[in-house]
Amino acid sequence: MKKEQLFDIMGEIDDKYISEAREPCREKRNSWLRWGTLAACAALVIAAGILIIPRMGEDDISSQGAGDRNYSRFVISSDSYMEWQWEYRSASERFTSVDLGGSIYQSRGRKVNEALLGDSLGGAVASGYDTYSDNTYTEQVQAFSINGVSEERIIAVGLDGEYYVYFCNSTELPATFGEVLELYDLPNTLRLERFAECENGRETGYYSLSDDERIWQILSECGDGKAYKDPDMWYTGERDYLSFTATSEQLGVYKRVFYVSEDGYVSTNIFDYGYVFFIGEEAAGGIISYARENAEAAEREPYEYSISGIVTEIGEDYLLVDDTALCADASEGIVFRVLADDMRIKRWLDSGRIKAGDAVSVTFADKAAISADNTVSGAHGISKGTIYEGDVVIPE
Repeated sequence: MKKEQLFDIMGEIDDKYISEAREPCREKRNSWLRWGTLAACAALVIAAGILIIPRMGEDDISSQGAGDRNYSRFVISSDSYMEWQWEYRSASERFTSVDLGGSIYQSRGRKVNEALLGDSLGGAVASGYDTYSDNTYTEQVQAFSINGVSEERIIAVGLDGEYYVYFCNSTELPATFGEVLELYDLPNTLRLERFAECENGRETGYYSLSDDERIWQILSECGDGKAYKDPDMWYTGERDYLSFTATSEQLGVYKRVFYVSEDGYVSTNIFDYGYVFFIGEEAAGGIISYARENAEAAEREPYEYSISGIVTEIGEDYLLVDDTALCADASEGIVFRVLADDMRIKRWLDSGRIKAGDAVSVTFADKAAISADNTVSGAHGISKGTIYEGDVVIPE
């Protein structure tokens, strides 16, 4: 089942259950874990969807060549997270932390283009742990700054001929919004191009913005905006706000959120911990008015896309996934050829953990990953599961 579908289903869950589910998340500076982002809340909604939601609606997968897929049955992923042996991990999965002169940086699991690198910061020690062998591994690596971003917070590390973003998980909250702008050069590292308009904490429309320069002009004049005294206690609740999609290669983040609320706050989870600053109602109102007046209506963009079905064939560098069993009309079934051109897919094939007859869900970042002949390239995730229909789990 796709995450965007699960969030549609959330509308059928009594608000009190969602509120109760949020309560345990109020741990030290981790308020972003309970925000309305697809990445952060997926596990919560999957559990809710399986346990208390008896109805599953249509599953629309928009993709080139495949069209809209209308399913009457779904694949419920049961093992979307898998801890792999050392030899099956990607470079950033192996070396999860880096020590640069005594400062510890954690992997964000995302690559950064060499053209965005700044000065060399010298040698560093990358380390990782393999639970299967109970071994800790270390490797000498080269660290680099990233253009415009303070190396005190984010660096790039060379691994296996590529560069990955590593983030210093400092719990020290910047005192003002100006410090954030300076540390991360947000006007040049973060584009605010897509947003959802939200009323009383609920999304009411989706829009695209071609030019965010005016927004950053306003935000750059809010440098003295004070940090909210307790980020854990700030959440969207019944506020009216715009929720911008926050993706940045330099910062190593993908489809997180940047909120601007009508009552004068900016709030974001792009730094892992919740950052909240008061910029004033006038500045926030200017941003919201500009966005509304200069945006065009757009379709909702999911966190990621997926195809699901039954594995019918496994080759050395591909697998075939047939979604016929999910369709109300079997004649509408499609066989997708999923290329194992990413190690995160190929390791499933090489390890033998997926076999013909398994129900699977394959995820990818861009709907253009599906070509006209229903070949899926660039898929980055796969999980096994069971087929779900109505309120019955059907073993396959």
